[in-house]
Amino acid sequence: MPKKLLKNKQNSFSEQLKKLEEIVLLMEQKDVDLEDSVVKLEEGLKLAEKLKAILQKTENKIVSLKNKYRQN
Repeated sequence: MPKKLLKNKQNSFSEQLKKLEEIVLLMEQKDVDLEDSVVKLEEGLKLAEKLKAILQKTENKIVSLKNKYRQN
């Protein structure tokens, strides 16, 4: 994978994680409007799902590479 593409994926993960952290901080505030909190909750859950998928894909790739080079 080209370095630029890999860096874009890392930035994407990092940026999405940062957005999720911002949502968590917002949700922890006591003066959050109920309707806004529901919207942010949904956004946060979607981000968490995307991040989990990225981590799972990365873990699978690492396991695959370890197995490939363990056999050689």
